[in-house]
Amino acid sequence: MSSSLVTYPHNQPSETSPRARTSWNSKQRRTFQRVLSGLKRASYERKRIRIITLTSPPSHPRTVAGGKKLAIRFQILRKRILRKWGCKFEYLRVRTSEGFGVLHILYKGAFIPHSWLKKQWYDIHGAEIVFIQALYGRKRLARYLVSNYVAGHHTFMRLSWSWNWVFRGFVGVWYRIRRGAVDIQSAIREFDIILRTRNPNSYFLEHWNKKRWKESLKIIPLTRYL
Repeated sequence: MSSSLVTYPHNQPSETSPRARTSWNSKQRRTFQRVLSGLKRASYERKRIRIITLTSPPSHPRTVAGGKKLAIRFQILRKRILRKWGCKFEYLRVRTSEGFGVLHILYKGAFIPHSWLKKQWYDIHGAEIVFIQALYGRKRLARYLVSNYVAGHHTFMRLSWSWNWVFRGFVGVWYRIRRGAVDIQSAIREFDIILRTRNPNSYFLEHWNKKRWKESLKIIPLTRYL
C-alpha cells in the first residue's frame, strides 16, 4: 500500500491545514461531516475508536464485482467478531483501490487481537496484511482521512457506515438543522448538542417542531437526555 491511516496518521501536516480544507469539494465536506460526527459521538459516549485496515490478495479482481465481494467478506468478518467477542461493532468504512483493494474501517467496539483478526481475514479473503490501531485526536484524524482518500485521488471508491456509527438517520437530521441555521457554525453547534444526548432522535423530534427551537436547546436541561 502506498499510504495508510494506521501507519502514518500524523505525517501530512500540509494536507490537514485550514487552507487545504477551504478547497474541498462537496463530497469531501460530506465525508468529513460523516467521519467527524461519528468520532464526536464516540467521544461523548466515552467509547474508544480504532481503525482496521484490511487488504486484498493479488488474485482479487479490481472490478465492481470485486468491490461487492470485498464488502460481503467484510460483513462475514463483522459477524465473526460479534460472535467471538459479543460486542457491538459500529463502523464507518472507506473502500479504496490501493493495492488490490483496501478497506479502512473506523469502528467503535472492544479491542480485537491482531493475531485473531489476521487469521480470520486470511481465512475469509486470503489476504495476509491486516492492521489495527487505536486512534486519538478526532479532528486531525478526520481531516487526514478525507484529505488522503477523498481528495480526488484515484484511490477513493466508496464510503459507507453502520446505523449507529453516529445514530440512525443522523444525515437527515444534520440537513434539517443546516437548512434552518443562520450559518454553518451555528448548525455545527446545534448538531453538537444533539450528539451529546443519550437519545439524539428523541431529543431532536421533541424540540424541532417548537417555534423557539434554538431557545429550547439552551433552556431545557440536557441532564434529561444524557
